[in-house]
Amino acid sequence: MDILEELYKCDIFHLEEIGDTNPDFCKAVKLLSVAEKELKDRYHDSGELIARYLAAEKELRCIGNTAEFRKGFRAGAQMILEVMKPFGKL
Repeated sequence: MDILEELYKCDIFHLEEIGDTNPDFCKAVKLLSVAEKELKDRYHDSGELIARYLAAEKELRCIGNTAEFRKGFRAGAQMILEVMKPFGKL
């Protein structure tokens, strides 16, 4: 695991202890939980299939989130490097 992945997954600074207090995020999580329960209740014979689908979707989302984090982090680092370049002649 490289440093960006460790940073993103909070293995370095334990950022998961801070928690997410964004009300839109919390609302979306609640809606997802309700929908998941409804799916499991309605299609109880397909519980294993639903669980596999949700696990695959979560893995895909994590891969995408990691890639987006890397791009954003690198863009920020490039901006810092640009700011640190000496000014040209005025």
